[in-house]
Amino acid sequence: MTKVLYIAFACEPGKGSEPEVGWNFSRLMADHCQAWILTDPAHQAGIEAYLRQNPQCQLRVIYHKLPDWQQWLVRLGGYNLHYYLWQRQVWKTARSLHRRERFDLVHHVTYARYWMPSAARKLDVPFVWGPVGGAEEVSGNMLRQMDWRTRMKEAARSFIRRIFEWHPATVRSIRKATMILAGTEQTAKRLRELGAGHVEVVAMIGCTLPFNIAPEVPVDKGIRFVSAGRLLYWKGFDLGLRAFAEAKLKNAKYTIIGDGPERNRLMKLATQLGIEKQVELAGSIPRNECLARMGQADVLVHPSLHDSGGYACLESMCMGRPVICLDVGGPAIQVDESCGFKIEPRGMKQVIADIAQAMRRLASDENLLRSMGHKARQRATDEFTWDKKVAGIEELYRQALSTNEISDANFHPMTEDLTTEWAT
Repeated sequence: MTKVLYIAFACEPGKGSEPEVGWNFSRLMADHCQAWILTDPAHQAGIEAYLRQNPQCQLRVIYHKLPDWQQWLVRLGGYNLHYYLWQRQVWKTARSLHRRERFDLVHHVTYARYWMPSAARKLDVPFVWGPVGGAEEVSGNMLRQMDWRTRMKEAARSFIRRIFEWHPATVRSIRKATMILAGTEQTAKRLRELGAGHVEVVAMIGCTLPFNIAPEVPVDKGIRFVSAGRLLYWKGFDLGLRAFAEAKLKNAKYTIIGDGPERNRLMKLATQLGIEKQVELAGSIPRNECLARMGQADVLVHPSLHDSGGYACLESMCMGRPVICLDVGGPAIQVDESCGFKIEPRGMKQVIADIAQAMRRLASDENLLRSMGHKARQRATDEFTWDKKVAGIEELYRQALSTNEISDANFHPMTEDLTTEWAT
């Protein structure tokens, strides 16, 4: 049986987002290969609780902790710095495991940043990386129509990405990877531009069935829209509010679930638009309650400017709810015309008008609303469950392992005198 080492900085069951991706990739593949996973001890409590409740799980978990003296740096620099330092050091633990177990393949799963280096490049076995994302961008015309704060933040995001793209370790990671799984078409394009050899587009996320479907309430009682996620500027919730106001739907409700730095701004915007009585900012609530609230709505509105994954979209689809999203990133892969509306982001006014039009169409045509909801669930269960992803990943592993030789230019044996320099 194939031996695989997973490197997943974020990895924990039931957490959603990247921890859920790291956990599900490794947990499910443990039924098909001998799987070890290297992760950060921040996830230990959740993982150990799962393993106690599910002793049949064959996943072997190793925790790599940063030295205590670096913890103040983590507190100062946040999760990106934590991840960067962790990646710089985790190769030592990976090397020790590899000497003992002799892995056939290493798979870096999380974080899903194509522009930050991976320690997996230092093992002398086929290296699969991803799904990764992060190359999604706001179109120039739309960005010019946004407020100066958003333009500055997007400029900073692009600058940091470009700096890391030039980092020797990032270049090395991209070129050493036997195969890179890109979560979006935009990221796949950028990776090829940076010299990646074999790139496959693979949806970053999956869903786990069963998902409960809330009873359908006749829309003549008022259609219910919902958005869910951290209240960050790039999530585009302000676009959702502006579109909701422009749609002018009587008795309609719009709930935004989540918390973050944009909360006060969104509350003020709802008041300025005169829709505060129809809008609820529900704040941060437990995951199970969040899913229940999403299932009680009729439509998910997901106007994220650049989202490589888009868990909320897939979860709503599993519950039989259509989605309104922008035609970018992960949601663009999940949603098609049968189960929602994908809005091309050509400009601010155009996006708001098109989202409002989609809201009006779904509010005025209950047959369309229900048909799209049923097709959304069918598409999610046919294409995007974790169980179905396993077969596809197995085939990709077979392709990676079929590589008979690694060129001298890309080969770095794991020996005692391996340099600790990050750029090697």
